[in-house]
Amino acid sequence: MRNFLFGLVLTLAVAASLIVVIDRFQEGGSPEDLRALEALTASLDQRVSRIEASVAPEDTEDTGPSGDGITAPGPRGIAEVIQLCEEIEGMILDSDKSVRRDLMLIYEKLLARLEEVGGANSGGGGDSTAAREALRTKLSELGVFVKGDDMVEVRGQILEPTRALELIAVADGGRRHESLLLVDCRPSALKIALEDIGLVETEPDKQDGSYPAEAKGAYIYVLWEGIKKPRRVEDLILNRATNETMTRTPFMFTASRIYTDPNSWERHFAADVYKNVIALTWNYSIEAIVACPLEAAAREDIWTPYADTCAPPGTEVRLIIRNAPHPEWDKF
Repeated sequence: MRNFLFGLVLTLAVAASLIVVIDRFQEGGSPEDLRALEALTASLDQRVSRIEASVAPEDTEDTGPSGDGITAPGPRGIAEVIQLCEEIEGMILDSDKSVRRDLMLIYEKLLARLEEVGGANSGGGGDSTAAREALRTKLSELGVFVKGDDMVEVRGQILEPTRALELIAVADGGRRHESLLLVDCRPSALKIALEDIGLVETEPDKQDGSYPAEAKGAYIYVLWEGIKKPRRVEDLILNRATNETMTRTPFMFTASRIYTDPNSWERHFAADVYKNVIALTWNYSIEAIVACPLEAAAREDIWTPYADTCAPPGTEVRLIIRNAPHPEWDKF
């Protein structure tokens, strides 16, 4: 037992060394980070001292009747030693996560800066018209068709969701059971196309999910065989809380996001991974290309296809996204 306890103390000494290494790695960070690491190291040292104090009495031989030279653990006992070890293990794991998070932040900022520099160096040269046409040709190969300077179109079909709607559109492999539409395109290609017609990325407030009042939105229409003109997508969705169709609104171009896998350090475009294209509820607004800004989007249980205005499941449709409303199409 005594050897076991001293082994634990040795292990904790190694852990203390790890903290020192992390401290040196972080040198040059913000004063807050350095103070946090100093506090972490001090807390670790305090726990090691407590363990040493609890096992120290075992260095003396037992003078009791047994005469076997073995004493019982210190007054705190093995249970507290194990508890302290678990606390220190948690501290080390938290420190490792912190280091990984800081490294990823540095990595992403560096890549973003390199992309800015690359974009600046590539701008202003060559035939911009030809380059734009080449871009649109490539986008069409990925299922996204840019028409003029104000409209993007993708093909798809009406779905038959089995749960309340949380998404308006997903790509193949997405959450069909809670989406109105399945679209046949690569989400990242749609993002590029919407930038091509002038939409600017807008992020929601992290506290309440609201968007800036001046943010320019997108207007979404759906067309299928048998109707004379496209319909606003809001007219196809019923709000069960009000028993009325969804309030018409410009949708925000959230543009999804790029994230770094902390294990492989590979970069991924979230919408291409999760297949979220147009979000209806706030749950998917950051992962999708376009998102609903309505306050009612905070609800997850009120949206459903409106059978009176929506085409039947399986109907082939054209999803149209514009950078401005179409007055004639809006007359329903």
